[in-house]
Amino acid sequence: MNFRCTDTGENVVYFRASSRLFTLNSDWYFASREGDQGPFATPVKAEQELSIFLELSNFASIEITDVAPRASFVT
Repeated sequence: MNFRCTDTGENVVYFRASSRLFTLNSDWYFASREGDQGPFATPVKAEQELSIFLELSNFASIEITDVAPRASFVT
């Protein structure tokens, strides 16, 4: 089983992509901690946008200390 770096080993329920999608007045949305995102024309588009949203969220959560320092050049 894969764990997130912040997992403590407790039994925790995480969102699953399929449970985040919902439809309202023929438009598609996905739920996030930041609020409902959408509308999207199709469930496929909502899933694609959810994937992008999660990738960006994961990227944004990387701490600066996780990145190698840049070399400084003196000219």
